[in-house]
Amino acid sequence: MDAATVVDKTKTKMGSLYSKVSDDGFNQALDEALAELGWTLPISDSSTFKCQWVIKRTVRWALEILRIESAHKFKHKNESLQHRFAHYTDLIKEMDDKFVQAIEDNPSEFANVDSYKMFGGTITPGFAYSVHGEDITYDDIDAFEGS
Repeated sequence: MDAATVVDKTKTKMGSLYSKVSDDGFNQALDEALAELGWTLPISDSSTFKCQWVIKRTVRWALEILRIESAHKFKHKNESLQHRFAHYTDLIKEMDDKFVQAIEDNPSEFANVDSYKMFGGTITPGFAYSVHGEDITYDDIDAFEGS
């Protein structure tokens, strides 16, 4: 999936709201989503998980653009428009909560790390060598025997 496909799918998901965001806005939203996820395009079509999440996060960042644009419109003459701002804020919070839950449920998908590498170090036989290649495994045993 390339950038144009992500933007098109994002516009579709946003319904009629997409007309309120410019093309540059969608590109910025995509850049924000990719930076947040730590991923790059293109994403292979076989990775539907990544495709879905890059679109969801792009929608989130596009809504952020709408929220910022609506922030200055709290009062217009005698009409209060804070509800629109509050709805965008609530929607973004809900999307962020789902994103955090998805990260917790699928850490290997978001970490860009193979699952077998996620559990810390490796267990070695315990041998130690100096920078010169000399075995120094038991050099400190004398220090422990005296204590």
